[in-house]
Amino acid sequence: MSTRWPPVLLDVLVALALSVTFFAPHFRDVARGFPPGAEVDPTGSVLLIACGLAFALRRPWPGLYVGITVAIVFVYTALGHEPGPVFLAPTIALAVCFTTVAPRYWFPILLTCGVGYMIALNWQNPTLGSVLYTAALWFGTGGALALGISLYRNNLIAVTRRAEHAERTREQEAQRQVADERIRIARELHDAVGHRLATISLQAGVANHLAGAARPTDEPDPTQEALAAIRQESTDALRELRTTVGILREHDATEADRAPTDPAPRLEDLRSLVRTMGAAGMELRAELDLSTAEVPDMVAAACYRVVREALTNAARHAPDTPVTLRVAPLPHGLEIDVRNGLEASGGGGGQGVGLLGMRERVTALGGVFEAGPEPSGSFRVWAVLPFDRAVAPPVGAS
Repeated sequence: MSTRWPPVLLDVLVALALSVTFFAPHFRDVARGFPPGAEVDPTGSVLLIACGLAFALRRPWPGLYVGITVAIVFVYTALGHEPGPVFLAPTIALAVCFTTVAPRYWFPILLTCGVGYMIALNWQNPTLGSVLYTAALWFGTGGALALGISLYRNNLIAVTRRAEHAERTREQEAQRQVADERIRIARELHDAVGHRLATISLQAGVANHLAGAARPTDEPDPTQEALAAIRQESTDALRELRTTVGILREHDATEADRAPTDPAPRLEDLRSLVRTMGAAGMELRAELDLSTAEVPDMVAAACYRVVREALTNAARHAPDTPVTLRVAPLPHGLEIDVRNGLEASGGGGGQGVGLLGMRERVTALGGVFEAGPEPSGSFRVWAVLPFDRAVAPPVGAS
């Protein structure tokens, strides 16, 4: 199993390697006891070794490391020692400095150190050429270093942001798919199960009423009790279904209909729906003009589901009131008009998921939807489904 060395230990090893590198060219002078004319004296030797060892401070105290390194090189240069590998130390210090401080401090630090470096290097024999050469070397090297570190930082930031954006996009896409699936399940659950439960409740109520009318005595009738229980259970199931659908639609979104698992309803299926609701006891007067030759499948499916939902709401909220249904073609679409009376309780259309689902279906196709009570005392559901989204449907009742 591989083990990683502590960062501080690595810095110490690098510091020792730098000390050897800086001092190595003058090792012969040390071996000869610093003879006259030697390039380095004992003071210079201490400065070279200290300049390398200062690198060990770069992680806990980066500012102190930069200050010590630059000061040592300035003093070493001002004492008149010959150039050597130690002149790489300020560049290494700048690299450490640029990676630890904000970019707005880079130029002041580079300028301050550069002026001091030029003064120290030309302390004994200042010439214009030497000063210009020192300035070009220092600021050229420092500028290139700053540019490289800046590009690296920007690239690292861009890569990090792209990774974060990709992660957020994946999470958002997953959440959107979950929300879409919830909406699809809620819509199909409400359309299929809710409609059948409402029909069961309505038929059980009608059967209970007919059984009571055929039995004039006041004695308990097991059949009526069973029918009453069926109606009560179906009503409770409807209530629980609406609660479940509300939870599923917690992340609401307006979207086009998903592809259903059952075959899409056709416009001709409206006749069967009218017969079913009439057989269930609904007082329904229907005017169906289905002579339109070309009706898009999505429009036909939406028309069927809107009509079925409107009739189901009427049976659920105002079961004893008459209902009128009219489906008629327009030049570029279909018009749906469903009206039913309002009971004394003020119901008749509901304010739950049914109206919201109808509105979503209609607006998803670019149509117009209106629902609510009228001054005449009836509840009206009116919609226009265009055959083409580009065709603006007329607004208002016909």
